[in-house]
Amino acid sequence: ALQAPQCVGSRPIYQTLLRYIQQFTQVMKQHSIPWFGLFWSSSLSHNFLNKPKLGDEAFVKLFKELERRGILQDTVLIYMSDHGMRWGPIRTTYQGRMEERLPFLFIALPKVYRETHHQASANLNRNSKRLTSPFDLHETLKDLLDPYSLSQEVLTARVLKRNGTHRGYSLFEPIPDNRTCATAGISSHWCTCQKSVAVNANSSIVNNATKFIVQYINNQLKGYAACAKLALFEISNAHLHTASDQLKGGTEDYTIVFRTRPGDGHFEATVRRNLRRKESPFEVVGTISRINLYGSQSVCITDFHLKLYCYCIN
Repeated sequence: ALQAPQCVGSRPIYQTLLRYIQQFTQVMKQHSIPWFGLFWSSSLSHNFLNKPKLGDEAFVKLFKELERRGILQDTVLIYMSDHGMRWGPIRTTYQGRMEERLPFLFIALPKVYRETHHQASANLNRNSKRLTSPFDLHETLKDLLDPYSLSQEVLTARVLKRNGTHRGYSLFEPIPDNRTCATAGISSHWCTCQKSVAVNANSSIVNNATKFIVQYINNQLKGYAACAKLALFEISNAHLHTASDQLKGGTEDYTIVFRTRPGDGHFEATVRRNLRRKESPFEVVGTISRINLYGSQSVCITDFHLKLYCYCIN
């Protein structure tokens, strides 16, 4: 994505995509063909913090045109992103950390759909204030394939038959207001619903936890002789997350931002400490985020995930 071209001729790539959407939907409507479309663009926003605003007018124009031509009378529109900026100065701030973890999601239902499935529509609105995840969107798409499943009687029966917690709920069902990241299948590293407090980055616990993370990264790179062995250079900050369900289980999570050498890699990782285990009390939770650009540092390997960590020796 870093090397992705921004234009096709004199036209920005995102405008080319929006033009294609208009043409595609018009043809489907003219021929009365049921359709599903997934249109994805990253050229406008992926590497630029302030550039997305340049597309505001174009997207508004698209949505108004779809409405004017009657496309949205029988089409569910889902407008979404997958993550915020993953690197750069903004990523080192609290706002940047939240944006990486909280992509936006807007769903527009046709008027007739809202009137026919009143309860499902009401649940959808209510769930905008609840903890949700992509797993829920997946269940929602399955419901859209079977409109009968959204009748009030069926929805009520589904709720009554619930047994325990689920990783994914349809957004047309009422999502529990006491839902947690753990019950939603969201790793602690990506969770934004925990209480956290800053802790001393120089403490022995944080230092040992960070060394464990660096060793974990080096273990991932063991099979790649072209990658240098990383060493801890600096611990920038650390936060302790506490949640009642974790305290009952005798664990606590630390999110640590640190730098390694060679290559000056900036990373953010969450490590879980088992309070009942004296030997090897740590484990890495979720993904280790690379929060600065690595450019050509990892050209010697092709593994997409390990490129985040590898610093090529030559």
